[in-house]
Amino acid sequence: MNLFLRKFTAFSFVVLLADFCWNYGLPASYFIGPLWFIFIFFLLYTYLFHLYLTNAAKDDAKKYIRIYLGATALKMFVSLIIIAIGIVLDKANALPFALAFAVHYFAGFHDLGAVAVADALMPQANTEYG
Repeated sequence: MNLFLRKFTAFSFVVLLADFCWNYGLPASYFIGPLWFIFIFFLLYTYLFHLYLTNAAKDDAKKYIRIYLGATALKMFVSLIIIAIGIVLDKANALPFALAFAVHYFAGFHDLGAVAVADALMPQANTEYG
């Protein structure tokens, strides 16, 4: 198992545990029904993003920045669409859904795959400062 998959699995387990504790450890008024969907969405989203960046920048590391920025813009657009759909489908729980989505996004799923690809493409940069 490569380093990315080990970090990704450990991070995902921590987030899953936090989600479980949030939904079942706090009072029922804090329950967020689609929390499992958000977790699975980010799990697949991050892994597919990592695969795309790994394959797209394999030939030329200089293309990595353009590919990363384009893919990040696409990820942000898709995330906004998912949030909008979640709000439209369940207006009563719109704020908890949007906040849970944002917390998952900013918790680290959004950059986990990109950092691993950058590490693989530029190993000499990691040793110069580390």
